[in-house]
Amino acid sequence: MESEEDHLYTANTASGYVRDNAGNPIAGVAVSDGFTVTTTNENGFYALNVSKDCWYIFISLPSEYEVPTNEFGQPCYFKHYHKSEFVYNFTLTPLAGGKEERFALVAFGDPQVTSDATLVRFQNEAVPGIKNHVDAIKATGLPCYGITLGDIISNGTSNNDEAYRDDMRDGFAKSKIGLPVFQVMGNHDNTFFNSSKPLYPDERSSTFELKAQRAHEEVCGPVNFSFDRGDMHIVCMRNLLYNRNDDCGAELRRGFIREHYYWLKADLALVPKDKVVVLCVHIQLLNTSINYVQETLALLDQFKEAHIFSGHSHIMRNYEHTVEGTGHKVFEHNTCALCGCWWAAKIAGDGTPNGYQVFIGEGNTFTDWYYMGYSNGMNTKSVQM
Repeated sequence: MESEEDHLYTANTASGYVRDNAGNPIAGVAVSDGFTVTTTNENGFYALNVSKDCWYIFISLPSEYEVPTNEFGQPCYFKHYHKSEFVYNFTLTPLAGGKEERFALVAFGDPQVTSDATLVRFQNEAVPGIKNHVDAIKATGLPCYGITLGDIISNGTSNNDEAYRDDMRDGFAKSKIGLPVFQVMGNHDNTFFNSSKPLYPDERSSTFELKAQRAHEEVCGPVNFSFDRGDMHIVCMRNLLYNRNDDCGAELRRGFIREHYYWLKADLALVPKDKVVVLCVHIQLLNTSINYVQETLALLDQFKEAHIFSGHSHIMRNYEHTVEGTGHKVFEHNTCALCGCWWAAKIAGDGTPNGYQVFIGEGNTFTDWYYMGYSNGMNTKSVQM
């Protein structure tokens, strides 16, 4: 019988310290290479056997510390891994008021910019509309954090929109949109490939699946990561698989790569069971039970409460998953698209305004959630379905 260790590749070792900005060690911080997870000791020190497929060394941000941002205004919890470098240190700044008891989590489904014209609409309509509402939330004293749910750009079978990656990273910069935004990988965020430009494994990507995520990782950071806010543990993951290396539109499947599932299992093993866990993915998990989906639901079922945020469908939908073996429910919020009908209008196919969802976290539960359009006349909380 195979063990979990059979799937974890080790080559080199990375180590370092996690400290606060006064130089004090931070113990118990999870550190990962995307395959294995360890924690810092009482001195803030960690040592990690690094996979040969490692792209980043990164930490799971604790609730008591600010979300740091880099020169692009994106959350910065990761460092690019180089085989010639062995030390990766992290410095965190404590939140002035300590762990936040209340906060807003803003979920953006499918921006899916496909052209200069749609980029302009994103920049001129979506970004200021979102920032106006975020500023209003923050004016009440509530801190805000954002997550895209994938399909940030629109690579497809015959179109290559790689050029818009940097534009979208810049558009979601904290200085422009008003909050730090974490990025989930969608099926249209893959490294472009088709019959004339197939993808092949190499020494840094031992499988085709890993090779397909590299362009997204290079701009947006790790495809699988986690962070804490309040008493919630928020996990962002890639949940898409391909059957062919020459057609990125063919036989797309929802689910988790084996190595990614084992990473999730290691990450959640460190989380107290009285916390709420939020799993953010791109493709909705409803109506499938293969490719580690049921195993993932069973992991979520260990906790006080679990939610799934997803996009992909470009419509608004809620769904309760039944966990096999227990009959417990896991609630999935399948949110509509920021681009609606692919920027063809100001509404999606089901009539939902182009927009996003806002979730209010308090303690270890959500006390409210609602949908907001960003276009004039649709940017009100007073009308909900």
